[in-house]
Amino acid sequence: MKPKPTRDRAIRPQLKPVGVIRSTLKSRRDAPKQGSEGAPDAWLEVHGWAADALHLLAAGDAIVVITWFHQSKRNVLQVHPRSNLRNPLTGVFATRSPDRPNPLGLHPVTIRSIKGTRLRIGPIEAIDGTPVVDIKPDLLRSAERPLGYLAVVSSPLRASRAPVRTLADTSEVTSVANIEVQIPKELGLTPREKAALQKSFQKQLVETLRGKHSSAIAKSKLMVVDVRAKSKNEVV
Repeated sequence: MKPKPTRDRAIRPQLKPVGVIRSTLKSRRDAPKQGSEGAPDAWLEVHGWAADALHLLAAGDAIVVITWFHQSKRNVLQVHPRSNLRNPLTGVFATRSPDRPNPLGLHPVTIRSIKGTRLRIGPIEAIDGTPVVDIKPDLLRSAERPLGYLAVVSSPLRASRAPVRTLADTSEVTSVANIEVQIPKELGLTPREKAALQKSFQKQLVETLRGKHSSAIAKSKLMVVDVRAKSKNEVV
């Protein structure tokens, strides 16, 4: 009589790659330790069967790409951090070493552009051919992403998209009569929600100008205001 499988034996996680990295980095020797240490941008090619999972991703989004380090050694439990022998041996769970029992890589990147099922992302240190097992939004960095832009423009000038500052830093405007609110499509707002958001932005700007910077209204000619929020529910 065969013994019943234990709970641990019965659960066999399986990973199904959703895409692959196409990079100018061809080997581990070429790659920096972290993406922030001079890594290039690369293409993330998503497999056709997973294309629908890209819905509402957009250029500028902050995401975390989860990779499978296919050239890593899975029998390694301790390393000298950053391959420096002067650093004491450390368990891999306390390091970012790619050599580990389950060599998953976490890469916080920004989407530069999207062409079909190909995402230009970066910076990322994963080498060419690295399998991608998942893509997730980077909630911490997304919280700092602007949800809309207010352009306050005097008649002779055209709106500019830069520089951007927060409402609290607004100090130079000529008029609040012409306020343009551009809301990214990826927020998926209904026309009613969009109207409410536009009204909220305009009210917030007017209150700021009247309360803190009324003396500066006559001085300036152009100001672009960057309005930030953690989610659409906080501003609508």
